[in-house]
Amino acid sequence: SEMCIRDSFKDFLKLKFKTDFDAASRKDIYFRAGSVCEKTGDLENAIKFYLRARAFPEAAALIEIVGMNLVNLGRRGNLEKWLSLFPSNLTQKSPWLLLYRCMTRRFSHSDENTNDLRKALKLFEATGDTRGQLLCLALLLEALFLRGHNMEETDELIAKAEKYVENLPRDSYLYEKAMLLLQLPYGYTTRLGEQRKALWAGETAYLLSTQLGILPLQIAALLQLVMGSVFLGEISKADEYYRSLERTIARCPYPEFTGLQQIHFAHLSLWKGELENAKKAVALAKALTAKHGLIYLYPITVLYELALSFFLEDHDSAKETGRRFLHITRSIGSVFLETVGNLFLGASYYRNGEYEKARDLVEGALEVFSSDGVRSIEHFYEGSILLGYIAYHLGIVQEFFCKKLLILSDE
Repeated sequence: SEMCIRDSFKDFLKLKFKTDFDAASRKDIYFRAGSVCEKTGDLENAIKFYLRARAFPEAAALIEIVGMNLVNLGRRGNLEKWLSLFPSNLTQKSPWLLLYRCMTRRFSHSDENTNDLRKALKLFEATGDTRGQLLCLALLLEALFLRGHNMEETDELIAKAEKYVENLPRDSYLYEKAMLLLQLPYGYTTRLGEQRKALWAGETAYLLSTQLGILPLQIAALLQLVMGSVFLGEISKADEYYRSLERTIARCPYPEFTGLQQIHFAHLSLWKGELENAKKAVALAKALTAKHGLIYLYPITVLYELALSFFLEDHDSAKETGRRFLHITRSIGSVFLETVGNLFLGASYYRNGEYEKARDLVEGALEVFSSDGVRSIEHFYEGSILLGYIAYHLGIVQEFFCKKLLILSDE
């Protein structure tokens, strides 16, 4: 057939190229092909030819230009393949290569990513690259939130991020500022307990992303707005944001976004008491996570499965799911998520009348959430209220309030 003839001819040309030209000649031809592609604006093919020619500085310069567009198009695989071809010593000297490599494995290699991002941020600061600093700061905040321990560093980074957003000209670095603002709600909500500020960050990021017309950014901002509105108890506003989220994801239906949509719908449904809707959403999120290998979504999906078991008063299921969740969080080293799981398990034991077990889990969670390393004001308040109920049932209310008075006097 014509297809077979074409393939055979292509194979013939490849073989002739290898046999008629030595390695040095082939590298020279690849380099010249890369230069032609670069001049005509075909940057992706230029990168491919430069990499074949082992012209790494030229390839790195073009990756700096096209890398972010590939990330926004969901083509991290292409970027990851190119970056894997660079020598390690060159990657370690280039802040952009370090940054993009971290983007391709955002939800794995947690410790290595964090160290690489710290190194990249210093390199960007040394060269005065504002764009690189903003993007690196956003990813570093995300990496630290995902790790969920030794988070004292986040306080300094949040303050630095706020200065950038406040001091940079309004019409400059719109994309980079949006990326940075998308990370701030995680710190505002949990670490600082400032729900209104979290909503402000999400709203500002959404305005910027709409102005830019970048759908993935709009989706990320709307996810923050749904979550933030729910935390503030503004359910009608959360419903409105969720409808906008549905419409936007319909225009950009990547499995990752659909999975996140279902998780946020489960969150919204739980707060509204619509447990059947939450149950369906968690099941859909689990199915999408398994089908498409969305590994980073798996712990959050199991967390909402645990929360759902608690709300359904299915405490046997909560114990089983809780054990599974704790195993996952310990394996990825997230003390924050592990402690959230212990808090939910404590609540489940409380509802099941197992007050001593509940007390041990909740007191342990409160100790972690009041520490400098994993401080979460939001979860500390929730746990304190729960511990008050447990103390009432154990008949130790006086002891409980004495401890609280001591804590308050220390503050």
